[in-house]
Amino acid sequence: MKKLLICTFLFSLFIPCLFAEEKYEKVFLNAQKLQAAECYKEAALEYKRYLFCADYAPLEHEDQAFIELSRYYHKTGDYTTAINYIKSAINIIKEKNPSSADLEKLYLEHIILLANKSTKDQDWLEREPSILGYINFPVYSQKVKKLAYISLIKSNLENWEWERAQKEFTDFTTLYPDLYTTEEIQKFNKLIEEQKNAKEKNPKLALYLSIIPGLGQTYAGNPKDGLNAFILNASLIAASTYSLITQNYADFILVELELLIRFYKGNLANAEQEAVKYNLEQNEKYAHKMMEIVENSEKEDKKSDK
Repeated sequence: MKKLLICTFLFSLFIPCLFAEEKYEKVFLNAQKLQAAECYKEAALEYKRYLFCADYAPLEHEDQAFIELSRYYHKTGDYTTAINYIKSAINIIKEKNPSSADLEKLYLEHIILLANKSTKDQDWLEREPSILGYINFPVYSQKVKKLAYISLIKSNLENWEWERAQKEFTDFTTLYPDLYTTEEIQKFNKLIEEQKNAKEKNPKLALYLSIIPGLGQTYAGNPKDGLNAFILNASLIAASTYSLITQNYADFILVELELLIRFYKGNLANAEQEAVKYNLEQNEKYAHKMMEIVENSEKEDKKSDK
């Protein structure tokens, strides 16, 4: 009788688990259907519901739910959340003795997310331990190591960390001497040196020069705006001077003085902004040219995969 009671008790525990697992499976399948119907937000909620069930029963598709949530947040631009989900997926899959190809695919997704977060948050990627691990630890494949290096170099270029980018590029080409031609390496280093020696425009100097309307804009590399500012302000100054000479104080006070102050102040602010814009465009130009060189190895990798 005692044995019968024990068996009945264990059976009563086992049966609900079977039904629970079947119920949780339906949640996962529903998430997949919503995803297939391009209802991504609703699918993400269902994947979260499914993962919440892990507190009550073991889940067969837990790793896949984490992966899909990571990809969803990648699409929405929430890279921090996407990174957390992909890391969870990697940790779960590692316990299942996966193939090296499956793991490599997740490592590559993780690196891309890290690079995107670095660009968005202007946070230096080399402070992220994961990227250093991908570069330095021998357990990772050469493909993973290469993408980690490239992402680090590109991140430094995007954030205008020229010396860091040059150092990483030198280390990368030393480790993989066949990835780039001698001409590409020389061109990259030449662009770095050109950028270092390039003279930036001083926004404060542009502001002070604009005491004479248009001179600041011309210094900042925009003579067209400089000419417009000069003509506009000179016209207002001439009109105001004429009103004062002819003692037409009403027009001067009610109309011309307000316009003169407004456009003159605008001329000063515009000159400063033009200098900032010039520096930004120059840095972006150099970064873009160097990025094209760095990305050549990525393109070659994709061709070899095909």
